[in-house]
Amino acid sequence: MSQRHISEDDIYHVVGDADDVLERHEGRTEYTRMFDDGRELRVVIEDDGVTVVSVCDWKRRRPRRI
Repeated sequence: MSQRHISEDDIYHVVGDADDVLERHEGRTEYTRMFDDGRELRVVIEDDGVTVVSVCDWKRRRPRRI
């Protein structure tokens, strides 16, 4: 997280107010949230609800078409 400049508050925000939640077959849950600055953050958490397995972020290069 520190290498990618992702704060603990960002993680809590994604998990607490996710745009999409995906239950994965290995017992993990993936939360996805799009931020106002165009950054998409994905957080994967173990089934214990506490252990963060992975955090990935992407920044949109062009605006989304509506």
